[in-house]
Amino acid sequence: MSAVDIAENTSRIPVLKKVMRHVMYGWPDNYKEENLKPFHKIRLELTAENNCVLWGGRVVIPLSLHLKVLDLLHETHPGGSRMKSPARSYVWWPNMDEQIEDLVKDCGVCQALQSSIPHDNYVPWSWPTRRCQRLHMDFGHFQGSEFLVILDAHSKWPSVHVMPKTDCVAVIEVLRSLFAAYGPEL
Repeated sequence: MSAVDIAENTSRIPVLKKVMRHVMYGWPDNYKEENLKPFHKIRLELTAENNCVLWGGRVVIPLSLHLKVLDLLHETHPGGSRMKSPARSYVWWPNMDEQIEDLVKDCGVCQALQSSIPHDNYVPWSWPTRRCQRLHMDFGHFQGSEFLVILDAHSKWPSVHVMPKTDCVAVIEVLRSLFAAYGPEL
């Protein structure tokens, strides 16, 4: 599905043609059409680009393409939540969430897979009894630079290092310098 497909279908749907006109030329003070209500609620956030209606960064999908988008979202039977997440990031139409929920309810494969999805139980870390018993490390990116952030789980002491390279050799070098300076218990 391309922007051209969406633009062509948008121009064929009377409601979206009206929405497009209102977005470009202004919304009337009073409107009488019930099918415009969902669009009127978000009218200040709607824009038009290449004959497509956008709500922020989301494309408003014409009715004629709803099933195609739902099929794309439903390809791997991910379940309702995992379908809604990408849908809410990229597309929108009135009652989209309800249509996704109905699709999942009516899909035998989704229902069969629903019970097989493992539900993770939260298991907290045990509290470390001494410094450097457990270190948490991760890379961060800030203002064009890469950083290695190391946090001691016992003392909560942070150590932040600028990293010109983020390979294992560079990480080992940082850890060696820390242990050389502060000992094995930092």
